[in-house]
Amino acid sequence: MTAAAPSIPRVDIQNALNIISQRDERRADQLYNALSQAMDAGDTPAIQTMIDRILAEGRTIEKQAAKVVHRNASRRSWDVRNVPIDVDDVQPVGVVLRWMVGVIFIAYSIVTTAIIIGKLTRPLITADLDVFGVALIPWSILIGAAFGIAVTVGEWATVDKVPRLNWALIGILDAPFSAWQTYVWIMVCVVAFHPEPATWSYFLVGAFSLIWGVATAKFGEKLLVGKKKGRA
Repeated sequence: MTAAAPSIPRVDIQNALNIISQRDERRADQLYNALSQAMDAGDTPAIQTMIDRILAEGRTIEKQAAKVVHRNASRRSWDVRNVPIDVDDVQPVGVVLRWMVGVIFIAYSIVTTAIIIGKLTRPLITADLDVFGVALIPWSILIGAAFGIAVTVGEWATVDKVPRLNWALIGILDAPFSAWQTYVWIMVCVVAFHPEPATWSYFLVGAFSLIWGVATAKFGEKLLVGKKKGRA
């Protein structure tokens, strides 16, 4: 260019041409050549017209680009891959919840076993644990609780080394007691709402109770200690 652009800094013109060039390099060359010709001719009105056109096209392209960026950002904000909470932030909460559920499962298994064993042995063991002359809890329940704890420890000790024995403990000495007591509790609730429940409800509650008994017996340890190193 042989003449200075009137009243407009050269850097603004160059920035506008760069913006236009990113969209359409050929169009940017056309505008630049037209501006150069006007400046070579010393035609001030034509120079100002070309400068205004270059700046206007540059601003238009900038606005269009900003709209595209905003639209893409809005789409990404609703993308399921861009969750508002990072998984690393919730992992500690997940560990605590997993620990709590594991403890609840194990406690449920032990308590239900204690109740059933306590009922079965109550006719034989009628004494209660007395503290200062006050009967607190039947010894049969305490024996049942000790039995449940022993079975749980046995399950933990055999889960890796003797899987078949582990399943035998679950299937014979753990899950049946949990399933039995779960069935009793659920049927109490069912009868409270429907004094004469349908026949199929007994089978449905029985199947659920059995599955729940196995789940609490098996997954309590899994949730607490997880998969041990070296376990296949």
